[in-house]
Amino acid sequence: MPYRPNYKAARAIKGITQENAATIIGVATSTLSKWENGETEPYASQVQKMSILYGISADKLLGSVPIV
Repeated sequence: MPYRPNYKAARAIKGITQENAATIIGVATSTLSKWENGETEPYASQVQKMSILYGISADKLLGSVPIV
């Protein structure tokens, strides 16, 4: 089973807007949108920032472990 990142789901569960998340992570909103839609991939340092912001492990964020 191929992995599917949980970027959007993790953000939604935390109740953070895309604009706020992008600002905190230090990227443009369009960049975060591209990650969430699978158009591009974040760097490891950006995954780490999202993991901290959303309060979940990188494994869950990257989709190798289910969020639930």
